[in-house]
Amino acid sequence: MEEKKRLPCPRCGGTGEEVWQEAHPCAGCGGSGGWWESVWDGDDYREEFVPCGVCGGQGSTLEPILRPCPYCSGQGWVYAREGTPGRMGCLALPMGLLGLALLWRVLG
Repeated sequence: MEEKKRLPCPRCGGTGEEVWQEAHPCAGCGGSGGWWESVWDGDDYREEFVPCGVCGGQGSTLEPILRPCPYCSGQGWVYAREGTPGRMGCLALPMGLLGLALLWRVLG
């Protein structure tokens, strides 16, 4: 009978979480990327677009969020068979497959 050994997850390092970045509308410009200012050029006023200093004119900012690791399902560890030759590896499957991952043995 093979004994299973708990190992830290190779994808999240044992934390059970992954850091993702999510775009949100910029709080400085409200998502417009900047604003228009009237500038006097000596004879007349002209409109000039001024990019937002918070988002750099992008209109959105990236904020980090923590999500459960799809490889270990947020547990922070995976099982490996004890005494198995070779080393363990991971293959992440597309998120369309519910973020499942496959643990397989790579012969050394």
